[in-house]
Amino acid sequence: MLDNPSARTGTATHAPGALAPAARAHGLPDQQAVQALAQLRAAAADVLDWRRVDVDSLQALRTLDAAALRVLESMLAEFAALGAHVQAQDRRLVRPALELCAAFVQAFEHVVKLARDARSQLVRAPDLLIRLLRYRDIEMALTLCQYDSLQRARWRTLHDTYRFACELNLANTPVVVGQRTGGGDVTVSAHEVYVRILLLEVAGAGQLLPSDIAATRRSLAHWVEGLALQPADATSLADGPRGFWLNLDGMGGLARNAPVPATGALWLDTAPLAAAIDAEIEALRESTDPAAPRRHLLLSRIAPIYAPAPPVVKRRGERSENALAPAEVATGGLEGLYRMLRDEARMRLHASGSAPPDPGVDEIVISAAGLPGEGSARGDDGAGESATGAAPAWQIRDASDSGCRLRGRAADLRMLLPGSLIAFREAKDAPWRLAVVRRLRKILGTNVELGVERLAVGPQRIVLTDPTAPRDPERGKRPRTIAFYLPESAQCPRIPIKTLVVPAHEFAPGRVMTMASTSRDLAIRMREPLESQADFVWTSFEFVDDSR
Repeated sequence: MLDNPSARTGTATHAPGALAPAARAHGLPDQQAVQALAQLRAAAADVLDWRRVDVDSLQALRTLDAAALRVLESMLAEFAALGAHVQAQDRRLVRPALELCAAFVQAFEHVVKLARDARSQLVRAPDLLIRLLRYRDIEMALTLCQYDSLQRARWRTLHDTYRFACELNLANTPVVVGQRTGGGDVTVSAHEVYVRILLLEVAGAGQLLPSDIAATRRSLAHWVEGLALQPADATSLADGPRGFWLNLDGMGGLARNAPVPATGALWLDTAPLAAAIDAEIEALRESTDPAAPRRHLLLSRIAPIYAPAPPVVKRRGERSENALAPAEVATGGLEGLYRMLRDEARMRLHASGSAPPDPGVDEIVISAAGLPGEGSARGDDGAGESATGAAPAWQIRDASDSGCRLRGRAADLRMLLPGSLIAFREAKDAPWRLAVVRRLRKILGTNVELGVERLAVGPQRIVLTDPTAPRDPERGKRPRTIAFYLPESAQCPRIPIKTLVVPAHEFAPGRVMTMASTSRDLAIRMREPLESQADFVWTSFEFVDDSR
């Protein structure tokens, strides 16, 4: 069994006791963990000097393996849970973690070959292959959580590992990895772990949050049961089969629409996986578990990704290629964008020689008929000091009625994760366009590409108050909430109703709040959300009759 707690301490060069700091690491490691990672990597590198394997040396390697997996799984769990809130110093640990994965992959590759040559130790090869592929699995998850792609050379060695397992006729050999709660062994094969890695990469196209990637990884451990890579020729694939194909001689993963090689292709039918996802979605509709809505949302996002037939996407308009037109991009979420727009309005007023009647800026006026117009604000908006995230070094790659692709440089991806609120414009005097990041992909180094969906042109800042909230005893005012008012639009993006973008923690369907404007205060009632994200909610609303 993997990670046998009763295993004896081996007699390898690096004794397991020297690695206690790594074994005791919890959460995202601190400075000591950098040293622990280096110790583990050095121990794994020493394995490459082995010329034979025996019971003691293999047990020492398993002990090192257990310590490394504890650290790596802990790091991965923290990265996934914290997402955008992972600190910069912790994100810098990703590179040494990936290097540690590579070191243990090389160590286990070396030991598997020694076991094969010794013949007497070949019986241990399935266990060693599973351990090797575990690091490939963690490597893939860490890479995808950074919105990066696996290097082509890594793909080649991953395929070589699976090919090696097939040559030894060990790909489908079950290995005990744990015990079920009700009794019985939990087993896994090299083929199953390999397929899990391939399918995880398919989900890592830049549309999911790190927490969603981690949840998908956990689910794949169950979903891959019954899936099998099968030989397929180009003729059968051209007839419209369902699923994905794989080129073992290539330097990439599963593909759906790319050209199929004439020979050597493997086919993976994902119909059983899609059926399992659909069954869970159906069960979640009746669930009263508080976590069910979040799980339902994730499954609805990945169901099209793993669908056996390519999903048909109905676009609102055709994409038009741009010659990398320059653009300015602002980040920072709802609060950061609010501050940026407020400061821009102040600068325009100062440049024109006039000053606002009040430091707070609230740009819309709503008449008794509920029609928006431009105007100055009253009252403090409560948005705090300026923290503009505008960055001019961006380019628009292509555009359609619904959105566009943006390319630029970003050393910190925390404000660009899928679901983030951003604003962009084509020129300094052009109106800002409010958008949601749908896809994030690293290109090279700090160069990234965003796929964004536009919500509105010219978002207008407002402040909301809850008439039922207690007043501040010193100022005599109720707490204020910043928000964006998005008027209806007949042009792209076409939105036939008035909407609001409000902080997620302030939203509740049916909640009545007061919208402060320069002419009067208007009571509004929030309706069902059009979109819910971790930090904001885009919702429709209606005006409430004051005389009710």
